[in-house]
Order: sequence, then structure tokens, then C-alpha cells
Amino acid sequence: MQHAELSAIIAINYWLWIALIVAQTALIVRLFRERLVRRYPIFETYLIVELITGVVLLIAAAPTSSYANLYRAYLVLTGILRVGVVCELYNRICDHFSGIGGFRLRLAGVVLLVSALLAFASVPAVAGRWGYPVQTTFIIMTQYESEIIAVMLAGVWLFFHLLRVKPYYRRNLLVHWRIATLYFLVDCAHALAILWTGLGQTVHPINTAMLVADLGLVIAWTVFLSKRGEELSELRSLSPDKLEALEQRGDELTEFIIGLPRLIAKSLK
Repeated sequence: MQHAELSAIIAINYWLWIALIVAQTALIVRLFRERLVRRYPIFETYLIVELITGVVLLIAAAPTSSYANLYRAYLVLTGILRVGVVCELYNRICDHFSGIGGFRLRLAGVVLLVSALLAFASVPAVAGRWGYPVQTTFIIMTQYESEIIAVMLAGVWLFFHLLRVKPYYRRNLLVHWRIATLYFLVDCAHALAILWTGLGQTVHPINTAMLVADLGLVIAWTVFLSKRGEELSELRSLSPDKLEALEQRGDELTEFIIGLPRLIAKSLK
């Protein structure tokens, strides 16, 4: 890549970063104006932390050890908040099944195990590709966390879809569910692409793609989340038959997970 092309890409990334900060600000204001903060307080907190750290990192953008430490702290903090965001979203999903009770915890545990196994099995080890082991570790953690979360959100949808359980979801929930899944998939793809290509000039086009995707998703959240999207004409309870079917499927999935290591060992013989 020639120096002129690299400079142009860096400049584009700079302005995309600014545009993303503006879009995040608009989304935060939108959630306050539509009075959705009480419904999604952890999501709002995550956005505020993303906004503040984004501004700080933009101002302090320089290849120094202080900047690297600041970026690692950002990854740790947002990583914790991402877990909170998905837990909050999962609880909002389960609120639409008033008869689900404590089964939500069993379902979450099973889907988490399946998602973790798929995530760690889908990508071979990439540690040691960079000359910065600590930085590599943080990027690997981000990649796996984002993939596990995305697979979990998709897996919960698939679980209820296969059981043909169709409650009257709030529109905001469906919007948040779908966009969040795409958001974490983009984050996973970004981290994975950096890990495979290394800390070279290719990182800048990869960042451009991520910034464009994130900007589009933040704009989508801003446009489609609204006070009206919280309206719900009827909250459907699970019938005893449906609840029994959910519990049976959960037992089947649990038994499958427990026996999976034995199946893998047997196939390797």
C-alpha cells in the first residue's frame, strides 16, 4: 500500500470515527427523549462509556504505551458492559414469556455452553501472531466474547422458533435483538480479521469496514427505537404444554452438552 493511499485511509477513518461519536450521541439522546432508559439502562450505560472513551481515545490517538494501556482498559470495561447488555436483553426477551419462571436460567446456561463450544471450535488458536502478546490476548478475548454473545442471541431466537413459540414481542425488543446480534458479529469479524492479518497496514482498511458497519447499526438503533415500540396489546403466557416442551428441550440440550466431550473423544479414536 502506497503512502498516499495509507494517509487517505487514515483520514477517512478519522472522520468516520467522529461521525460514529456523533451518531452515538444522537442515540443516547434518543433513548432519553423516548424514555427508554428505564427499559434498557445497561445498554444506555454501555453507549455512554463507548462515547466517552471514544472521545478520549480520539483526542489521545498516538502510538504510545499510554494509549495502548488506555485502549486495553477500554476493552476490559466495555467487555464487562457487553455481558450486561446481553443479560439485560435476554431478560427482556424472557419477560414476554410470563410462564417461563426459573427455566430462563437453565436455558441461558445451555445456550451459553453451546455458544462457547461453537466459538472456540470455529477458530483455531491465533495467539503469537503479533509481537505484542498482551495486545493479542485482549483482541482474542474480544473476538471470542463477541462471537459467543452473537451466537447466544441467535441461538435463543432459534430455540423459540423451533418450538414454534410466538409471543407478541414488543417492536423495540425485536429491533434491539436483531441489531445487537449484527453489532456483535461485526465486532467479532473485526477482531478476527486483525488477528489473522497482524499489526500491519491492512489494519486500517479493516478498521474502515468496522467503522462503516458500526455507524450504520447505530443509526438503525436511533431510527427504529421509539416510545411507540414499547406498546404491547397482549403478553402471552406459556401454556403448561409449551412450558413442558421447553423444559424437555432444555434437558435434551443439557444431556447433549454433557455427552459432547465423550462423543469427540470417541470420534478421535
